[in-house]
Amino acid sequence: MLTSPPAAAHWLRPEEIVAGLNHDAAAAEHLGVVHAYSDRNLKRLLVITVDAKRWDASPAERRVQAAEEWLQLWRHNVAEGIVAVVDSQTQRALVHFDASGHAHVTASTAPRASAVSPTDTPSDAAQP
Repeated sequence: MLTSPPAAAHWLRPEEIVAGLNHDAAAAEHLGVVHAYSDRNLKRLLVITVDAKRWDASPAERRVQAAEEWLQLWRHNVAEGIVAVVDSQTQRALVHFDASGHAHVTASTAPRASAVSPTDTPSDAAQP
């Protein structure tokens, strides 16, 4: 897996990181990486799309490690870098990072959070 730049290089261009992820056979095989790209409208955002079945089949520890390494590499090379790991079919986020950069992975089949809070009442939702 692409985890860090070569020892001689202190900085990688975003395009190099994206190309490395897109050609990383181990990441494709073991984590289901389908495609990586830098968002056109928000250049500091790296989106890594994965095959959800392969992603879910990989041990959670491995997914956490990969996601944290991707974030660390991206942030080292892109100011205020953000990484999103998403299901290639649904675009649903499969990783959430806390403020410290620690990854929390979810299964692609995990239930989605409701858009309405459990404390909302029908009258609350109707008010402007």
